[in-house]
Amino acid sequence: MQGPLTISPPESRIRAPRPSTRFTAIAALLVGAICFGLGTVATKGAMDGIPPLTLAGARFGIAALVLFAFCRVRGVSPVYDSRSVLLGLTGVAAPFALQNVGLQDMDAGTNLLLIEGGVPVLTALFGLAFLKERVGGACLCGIVLGVAGVVAVAVREITGGSPVRASVLALLSAAAFAAYTVLGRKIFRGGFSLPVLTGGTAIGTLMLVPFASAEIATGGLPRLDPGDLWLLLFLGLVGSAVTQLLWAHGMAHLDAAEVGAFGTFIPVAGIAAAALFLGEAVTTTQLAGMALIVAGLTVTAQATELRRPSVVRWPRRAAPVAVMPTALEPFTDIVVSTTAPLTAAADSPLPAIRPPAPPAPPPGPTRLSP
Repeated sequence: MQGPLTISPPESRIRAPRPSTRFTAIAALLVGAICFGLGTVATKGAMDGIPPLTLAGARFGIAALVLFAFCRVRGVSPVYDSRSVLLGLTGVAAPFALQNVGLQDMDAGTNLLLIEGGVPVLTALFGLAFLKERVGGACLCGIVLGVAGVVAVAVREITGGSPVRASVLALLSAAAFAAYTVLGRKIFRGGFSLPVLTGGTAIGTLMLVPFASAEIATGGLPRLDPGDLWLLLFLGLVGSAVTQLLWAHGMAHLDAAEVGAFGTFIPVAGIAAAALFLGEAVTTTQLAGMALIVAGLTVTAQATELRRPSVVRWPRRAAPVAVMPTALEPFTDIVVSTTAPLTAAADSPLPAIRPPAPPAPPPGPTRLSP
């Protein structure tokens, strides 16, 4: 004799959790910081054969072509409006022209340290003034740690006799980067926009064309060797196009002060790359400053993660159904409900329960025929 038939509910599909938007934004900023640091080192190496303003215009010309190709693949067109003009001015033309000119009289590591020493503080101040973004105590502590690490690394270099003009240009570049971060946060707050970013990169490149033309008219066309061409290609693809995409993604999902705090990782990548490719020495002070920068990044990431509540998303399944038939209304303690799992309720709905038919009307009086 066979036992009772048991029907087991269908196995639920367990999907691997997707990384959060905040996690991907932080990862994008960290990778973008590495690309930015490598790009500064490549710029210092390429300036041996290419003038600074010409190099800035050429690298972003390549980046604009890459972004145009992305827009064509995505089926969208670049946007040219006031937002693109502001992004092109503060994120392409002004900061990289100032940085490249300053790199002529300063090594790559010191240039990055001066820029990234001012960016977090200026970004936090601009975000408070224009976006009304308040910085929490723990996040502020992380920013202070990162800036302290940058200052510790920069003090030794500045006291060594760096030119004042190069230092001023680096600080002005930092102000432009901070303005770009705040503007990007405001523009991309509703979501990352590839057309706006592409339009801003193209407009920023056009802003650099007159200065590059004047530079070529004065000093003549640069003579490029294969090494300069490879560095220029790297700057256009990785140092500009990829970095712009990653940084825009981070600005779309993090506050302006947070983006500025994660930007302090740029000198760490830049100093390591300068020591590896340019032969610049790494001192004990620089190592201590790097440790402070990493500690500040850790505090900032943890503080802002605790400040944001987690979002619970309910599964899209049909809820259990409870039905009270009309015939059983006097018996309120009797309820017909489903006991099947949610998946079964979603796949096989309950049969409809019809109320009992009303009683037939009583027959009328009987009439006898004569």
